[in-house]
Amino acid sequence: MTNTTMMTMNIPNQIKDDFKTVCTFNQSTMTSEIVRFINTYISQEGIRLKQYQQTSNEINELKQRKLNSFTSKAIF
Repeated sequence: MTNTTMMTMNIPNQIKDDFKTVCTFNQSTMTSEIVRFINTYISQEGIRLKQYQQTSNEINELKQRKLNSFTSKAIF
């Protein structure tokens, strides 16, 4: 059994009603779709954050090389 937590959120009534209707048409539940959305969001953001971290590391490495190059030229 999966541990669960109750979440409460405020959304406009029309959005909730439309969401419930679409879920019913798709033979799904609002909970299932919200959980699916959250999982997708976590996955996508995890990828984006890893890409950002890699880019940031590359920029810092270039910066260090440039500073080291400038420092070694300035010393001689």
